[in-house]
Amino acid sequence: MKLEVNVEKRYAIGMIMSFLILAGAIFGVAQWNQPDVWHDASAVKVNVNGEKDLQTAINNDFCRGDGVNCPTGSINYMATWTPVSKSNQFYQDGDLDYANLNIPPDANEILIYVRGWQQGKAGGTIGIKEIDIYTKEGTKEYLTKFGMLEGVNNFDYGSSSEDMWLPITSDNKVYVRGMDWTGQQDWIQIDILGYR
Repeated sequence: MKLEVNVEKRYAIGMIMSFLILAGAIFGVAQWNQPDVWHDASAVKVNVNGEKDLQTAINNDFCRGDGVNCPTGSINYMATWTPVSKSNQFYQDGDLDYANLNIPPDANEILIYVRGWQQGKAGGTIGIKEIDIYTKEGTKEYLTKFGMLEGVNNFDYGSSSEDMWLPITSDNKVYVRGMDWTGQQDWIQIDILGYR
């Protein structure tokens, strides 16, 4: 028995093109609708201090936000901070003593907030006043900077920083440098908000 199929070329090309379009559409839909694939943490193997499942590594090896499993002496940046309150206004370079804040010996950093004000002066030019705020241990400085516009032609400028963390040092002071201002119409205020 002999089976013959006689398909003209134009129909054959049409059938092949239809098949390719259909296959492409199916492939496109499959790629577009990727299913979410989930694994239980105990089913995923990792190599952290030896081979173990991911859940065991999380429980025993990773430095967590609550301080568990963190190396001795490391700063836990996720830890909550304890509020305190001390502030001082500066008109010239100076320092703010925080020794009476009862900061515990195991604290690592203090949280500071800086506000500044400069009164406009006739005939001046607009510029940026950059001020160093830092703690220090001997000659080593832990520095952050605070910048504000200088007032000009009777326009006054005030600015505030974001919250900034500085390492706690043994001399219990925050230092201010680079003001070069005269008179009490120009000032910055350092607020020590807390520690961690």
